Amino acid sequence: MTTRKMWFTSDWHLADGAWVKRPEIAGDAFRSLKALVEKVAPGDIILAAGDLFDTKHPSAAGVLEARSLLSSERLAVVGQPALMYIQGQHEAQPEVPWMALVTGYHCDSRRKPHLPYVRFDSDNYAIDVYGLDWTLHGQLREQLETLGSLLRASQRVFQKTDGAKKRQHVNLLMLHQTCNAVMASVGEDRQKILDSLAYRSCELQDSMLPPGFDMVIVGDTHHHGEFYLLDTEGTAVPCYSPGSFAMQSIAETNVGQCFAMNMSTLEVESVPLYQRQYVEKHIKNPIEFDQAVRDAIKLPTLAQEDMPIVRYYLYGRDAERMQALRQACIDKEHPFFHIPTENAEEYIDGAAETENIDEIVIQAIRESTASESAKDMLVDLVMSDSSDEVINAYYKDMVLSHVETSET
Repeated sequence: MTTRKMWFTSDWHLADGAWVKRPEIAGDAFRSLKALVEKVAPGDIILAAGDLFDTKHPSAAGVLEARSLLSSERLAVVGQPALMYIQGQHEAQPEVPWMALVTGYHCDSRRKPHLPYVRFDSDNYAIDVYGLDWTLHGQLREQLETLGSLLRASQRVFQKTDGAKKRQHVNLLMLHQTCNAVMASVGEDRQKILDSLAYRSCELQDSMLPPGFDMVIVGDTHHHGEFYLLDTEGTAVPCYSPGSFAMQSIAETNVGQCFAMNMSTLEVESVPLYQRQYVEKHIKNPIEFDQAVRDAIKLPTLAQEDMPIVRYYLYGRDAERMQALRQACIDKEHPFFHIPTENAEEYIDGAAETENIDEIVIQAIRESTASESAKDMLVDLVMSDSSDEVINAYYKDMVLSHVETSET
């Protein structure tokens, strides 16, 4: 057989514009989809772990563009789906009418309990793909238990097939749920810590996966990375979070990528798609301020495909120069400001009001379900301006592990 690949993707969020506040930063998600289709060879399979569209009612133009890209002859394989997907919360609805216009196979295993998987054969492996649509808060554990029953039943059937005699059996699961192992790794600055705390009720955690799955693809978290989850028997299962196709906030810099798995060896590699250029400028003295103003004046008004997102870190206290830089950027859609002041860090997103990130993080901690001792320790860490890594460690162990800590 020719070497084939499975492409692990999620969170396409196909829409006319990437960000609500920045409508002119447009087309990035479609550029990633186009880059993906150009990399896919005949016989490859695209797995999409939810949120393919940004809304339950995508624009006609967006659906038609997706249909055009996904109907490419490169993806045509007789008698076999080239795209397998599950639904995320953004587009979830019973009949998914928009998908009737796009070639693909909806692989929510609960919909077909008698044959809950789709099998793909390679030289060395028979790969069964299971899927579970986004599940309402509090229902995931029960749904995974049901899926585990389907897995055990299908394994009994598998033993009777020719594939079991010739190839090693692999079970792959696609989910679209927030995952503590992913969110706890997102915390490179205070804005990302804030984003992480918004996900403090992460659904997918250790000891929830039913036994029998060899790998998992997790959508919903806009972060590209690999990690492990323990199943109910304590086995470490490799998991892949492909991340989003495009930046949708200034905190999302690790996006525009996917994973590709060689179906004959099960080797997985990270593959870049379309990644908008991202620039950080640290401005610490009057000369750098004046140069930044001159550079900002030259920036185009519209954020075109090759225009980078610019994030300014302003460390000076010269109010006049700071205002000059803001004024130079006022008609631009792509600059962002991060201005550390004497008492707190402020985050300015375009024309948005300045917010005290420390206060918001502390409020999120106080509203969490962690124990009072854990909350006090986290607040002390924030107030003492300890390193993000330390805050993140306590966040992972105490805030997310609310089942254990809330009763201590």
